Amino acid sequence: MSDLLQRLRAHYPYGGLPREAADRIEALEAALRPFVRHYEPWMDEYEYHQEVSVFPRHTFGELRAARAALAPEQDK
Repeated sequence: MSDLLQRLRAHYPYGGLPREAADRIEALEAALRPFVRHYEPWMDEYEYHQEVSVFPRHTFGELRAARAALAPEQDK
């Protein structure tokens, strides 16, 4: 669980909108992680071999955005 989620839950232990938001954020992060983890090995390779890649260019932009959203520094 990320630091942001821990702080939200600590300040609102009995529910409410912030607690619901924390639950939703956690579910979205859990859904993104396998997607990014699966394609991450090809992401760096794609940067070097864009002209021969079988993946659409926009796919890797979306993956980079997902990876950035899951980065721990986003919790600050």
